[in-house]
Amino acid sequence: MADNPAPAFFRCWIPTDPASASVIRHLREQGLLCADHRLRRDDRELVVLTQSEVNLLEEAGVAVENLGELVPHAPTPSSADSADAITTGFVSEYLDAVGIAAAFADLHASFPALTTLTNLPETTTGYDGSEPGLGGAAPVKLFRITNTPALSTKPGLLIVAGLHAREWAPPLAAIEFASQLLNNYDPTSADPDVIAVNALVEGIDIFIVGAANPDGINYSRHDEDLWRKNRRPNAGSPGCPGVDLNRNFSIYWGEAGSSSDPCDYQTYHGPSAFSEAENRNIRHIVEQFPNILAAIDCHSYGEDFLRPQPGGGSYIGSEPVPPADDGIYSALETTMNAAIAAVSPGKVYSTGTTSNHAGTFDEYLYFGHRIFAFELEIGEDFQPPIADALVSVQEAAGAMRALAQETLNLSARFITPASIVQVIDKSGSMITSGYVDATRGNAQRLIDLMSLNDSTAVVSFSGTAATELPLTNITGAGVYAAARAAVAGISFGGSTSIGAGLQLGLTHLPPPGAPRSILLLSDGYQNTDPEVETVLPTVPGGVPVHTIALGLASDQALLQEIADETGGTYFFSPDELGLFEVYNVAHAALADHDMVFGDSVSLPRGDSRSRSRSFTRRIVIDCDVDYADFSIAAHQGDVRLDAELRCLTVPSADLRRLERKMAPGYTLLHLKRPQPGVYELKVSTASAGPVTCALAAYVKSALRLNWGKASGRIEPGQPIHLPVAVVEDGRPVRQLSVSAEALSPATSVSLLARQWRRSLRPPLRKLLCPVTLIKWLARRWQSGKTADESGEEVARAFAVREHLLLTTGRDPFRYDRSNVHLVHPKLARDPNAAIVLSAPTSKTIEGTYNLRLVVQGRTHSGCPFMRAGFRSIRVG
Repeated sequence: MADNPAPAFFRCWIPTDPASASVIRHLREQGLLCADHRLRRDDRELVVLTQSEVNLLEEAGVAVENLGELVPHAPTPSSADSADAITTGFVSEYLDAVGIAAAFADLHASFPALTTLTNLPETTTGYDGSEPGLGGAAPVKLFRITNTPALSTKPGLLIVAGLHAREWAPPLAAIEFASQLLNNYDPTSADPDVIAVNALVEGIDIFIVGAANPDGINYSRHDEDLWRKNRRPNAGSPGCPGVDLNRNFSIYWGEAGSSSDPCDYQTYHGPSAFSEAENRNIRHIVEQFPNILAAIDCHSYGEDFLRPQPGGGSYIGSEPVPPADDGIYSALETTMNAAIAAVSPGKVYSTGTTSNHAGTFDEYLYFGHRIFAFELEIGEDFQPPIADALVSVQEAAGAMRALAQETLNLSARFITPASIVQVIDKSGSMITSGYVDATRGNAQRLIDLMSLNDSTAVVSFSGTAATELPLTNITGAGVYAAARAAVAGISFGGSTSIGAGLQLGLTHLPPPGAPRSILLLSDGYQNTDPEVETVLPTVPGGVPVHTIALGLASDQALLQEIADETGGTYFFSPDELGLFEVYNVAHAALADHDMVFGDSVSLPRGDSRSRSRSFTRRIVIDCDVDYADFSIAAHQGDVRLDAELRCLTVPSADLRRLERKMAPGYTLLHLKRPQPGVYELKVSTASAGPVTCALAAYVKSALRLNWGKASGRIEPGQPIHLPVAVVEDGRPVRQLSVSAEALSPATSVSLLARQWRRSLRPPLRKLLCPVTLIKWLARRWQSGKTADESGEEVARAFAVREHLLLTTGRDPFRYDRSNVHLVHPKLARDPNAAIVLSAPTSKTIEGTYNLRLVVQGRTHSGCPFMRAGFRSIRVG
């Protein structure tokens, strides 16, 4: 195969005045001018141009000072001194892809407990040059530095080098960075510099691809020095192999600044985004390891930090980089420049946007995955004398170490593994009341909403308690399945010992350290020892017990007391339908994140022509969010739900990386560090029958909706004052738009129970007894619910309810909606609250009132946000 002849390259000075810049930008937009490596010096730039590019610029009136043809320097071994306090200088010569792989293999052999070395999924087409023994498909290696390879919760840093074959120094920088960490690691040292290295090796997950383009690297080293692309043959152009791998990522792919011509020697973008195995390997890494927070794609030359900028770049007028992220980027640049100055005093790398927006690494990682990614350009030439190159290598390694340290700081917002123990009432009344299916489905959904490396346990109780699933670390799909199966295997029936369930649940808590909590659900009254009062004092401090009172026959007062005394949150669900919404809100409390959206949607029965039905909802995701979860659950447990998500305000956001879990009755979506903006969630089902869905969206970010507590015991007739605040990094957000409603009980158990003799006349009571009353009371007695006065009162109230349903057709236990007023924070005695909800209560009705809230506003930096919330308050 005869390749397209290599052009000659010339080092040239070009001016940066506005007129010249306009012409240069125009030629780049058309793909006629590459010049993507520039050294900025005062009012001009040093670039590398082909003769045709020189001619184009001169014909357009741009003054070009040609310094002569670029001739690669011979690679002579040397070394460079470093100002760093720790041992450096582990590389000394240029390497081909085989040498790069050998260097990482040696590091792995020397430090097997701290490293892994694996092949990425896709091999390359293969080297096709003159060097014997290098032909054939080549693996691309991933070198990982971690002392906990089974975990993926530590903050991650990705280093990539060698995407462009002719840039020989960047792979050496990757080797030097890894060598510095491993060779200086010493847990016994008291040296501050070594302690800092220890913190990186032990505290973060470092991923290095030292030779991302092995075929191209080998071809450049052994056949054609200035070869830039990979070596995959292009269909229809047998003499023009290769794709510019840093134009083949999906964001902005094919747009200005890249070429559609396979014979373009430099910037051919390939037939489609991710058409190249080398790019798909990078995509695999960031999809496989969602803990990656920051990244560097190391290139040469230019001495630049390039990354997405709010103002865009050469071809994009502006980019959706929010102020908070721009601030993070700027701080990272400052820190890395300080590290470079420590190696080369007085050296300052330029900062800016990537030279074009046509499928580059940093745009893909940031806009696709919200990883703070940089194109780091080092040195003043593609292949400078090795002594000069090794100075640049030390500068790059210093910048990488600085970014690694900052990745630790970024991780302060990263998800911390949590432990959640579910304690589930399995007494006979759960069967009688029809709560079993909803309880099983929601308990399973809660497990699937948990993150990898969280831990979960499941305990059930009736008269006694049983362990359905001991505390288990969630490490993969098999653990999720086993935990769901444990819930499905719970056998319901018997009396009720809330104390026994809580007592056994406490034994499954892990040691103090990571967040740990209990979710306790019950539909009835304690009627079997041990009493809750004897167990509550044994709950450790810092372990909140969040409680759900399910149904009107539950002991709401006791469950609220358990939550209040342990720092948990009390929730009340009047029926199995409400349990879906309650589980949505309970998940937010358990995972320590905020709901941004909650809704219920009812779809009528499908018509005879089409069973498929769908609906959409718009959801606002604010800035600086670590992750977003979306839950869609059907009250009908056998329904299949399909969900699609798209970003309306950032169309280029790559949402193919959505993690998706589906089970009968629900679908869950997980999006790591999403772009801020407005998202559209489309839900569809092919079920022919009616479907009712509960929707929720959650985020983890520095912006929090904080709920206060209603002060003291609230007597019937007294208003509920509930303070609420929105806080960003400890600072309250004051300008808010608020809507809220209260769900108030239309009657109470005690009111209905008083009508027992008055409402149930002998003929009607006689009529009801064989059909409803005796059966219902028999079931309650069987399950122990009428063992005390409270249980008898509930039984009488439910008998009256049956009578009123038959005679009026209306459920007296319904919940009525009403608007909630806002009052001054002074009334709640909480000066830190921005909002105080005030809901009236009835003088004659005690029970639980549910309050719903939606808050909208803008963060301190002007980013739109939305929060949703739900709280249950016991009155009486």
